[in-house]
Amino acid sequence: MDGDRKDVAASLDARVDQIIDACTACGKCLEICPMTVPAEISIDSANAKAVTAGVLEILKTGSGPHESEKWASLCSQTGRCIDQCEYGVNPRFMLVMARRAMKHAKVDQTERQAKGKFDFQKMVKGVRAMSGMQLPKAAINNYVRPPKGGDGAPVAKPDIVFWTGCNVWRTPHIVMHCLDILDGIGASYEVLGGPGNCCGIIQLRTGDDDNALRQAGTSNDKFAATGAGEVVSWCPTCHMQFDETVFQGSDEVRPYDTSLFAGFLASRIDDLKKAFMVRVERRVGLHLHGEMAGVNHGVRCCPPFRGLRSSISVRKWRVINATPSKARPASNANSEPPSWTRRQKPVSIPWQWCITVATAIFAPPVRTIPLKWSITLSCWARPWASNIRPVSSALNCLAVVIKCSMQSAK
Repeated sequence: MDGDRKDVAASLDARVDQIIDACTACGKCLEICPMTVPAEISIDSANAKAVTAGVLEILKTGSGPHESEKWASLCSQTGRCIDQCEYGVNPRFMLVMARRAMKHAKVDQTERQAKGKFDFQKMVKGVRAMSGMQLPKAAINNYVRPPKGGDGAPVAKPDIVFWTGCNVWRTPHIVMHCLDILDGIGASYEVLGGPGNCCGIIQLRTGDDDNALRQAGTSNDKFAATGAGEVVSWCPTCHMQFDETVFQGSDEVRPYDTSLFAGFLASRIDDLKKAFMVRVERRVGLHLHGEMAGVNHGVRCCPPFRGLRSSISVRKWRVINATPSKARPASNANSEPPSWTRRQKPVSIPWQWCITVATAIFAPPVRTIPLKWSITLSCWARPWASNIRPVSSALNCLAVVIKCSMQSAK
């Protein structure tokens, strides 16, 4: 296992060297980045090139110009930059490695490990406390479910592993929706999630490579041991941690395919259509926030899901896009709220609040969690620091609507 971690770490360093060689510092990734507004970074051509060149300097030395370090630190992983690069560089991964380089250069290893341990323990306590407040211990079942076939009978080898990740267990009703959907389409699956099946992102963010790769390697071994041919992730961050960072291109140590839950459902659209039994006469709000790991593509844009929307017969879809307006000068970023669009009408909403409406007043119960209200309200002091919750809310909206369509007509 130690050898595997060293191989992965060496692979990360080799990919960084490739980025340094391939990147021309053209600045196109910065120009498309939505974080330049809250970061107050100018996107004119000359400055974009300088800031991008500064990121390359960070990769080489661990430090760089202030704006370059600020941009790397505030990356929210929307992925809009990836298609802009004409030289095969993944700017999102580049900024992840820039943050890693800054941690290695500026923070002692002992301190990095202590910080990673503290943050992980804090997450574990939060997940256990919040899930325990909403579900009995037996229902939580240590965040795992044994493998079972499409008919519900136990099986030795499931077709898929449903990897929940950790944070979704703070709102366990989402997991219950997903399991009901998997049961409804007759999927053969095993559930692995919670802190015991961590992707290692918390440790990687603090620069603790050893423990980050150890966590990821342990989870990878568990997935491989199931014999499943596909691991379906709920969490976009976990998905990116495995696909873009730790095991990118490492098929020999990852004998399974990976997908996000939204993409998996899109691939099983025909099975879903057969299970739809109830017309959902409700208004649905989607909060879209960038293109993290293709979540929005799977939820709203891809052709299979357009068919899914038609099959569900949702009365109205409203899209709320919380990305700050690029037309607004960066100098005004702190003086006025971002421009949000709702049904093509500009709406002024305070920047401190990120309101995510998953769906509204559904009557049928979902297992032990009533579905009367499924509204998520998040309050952030700095909402641009992370877009995990908005993206997960889009997934939650998808799961809730499908679940309601699959309710038996009683």
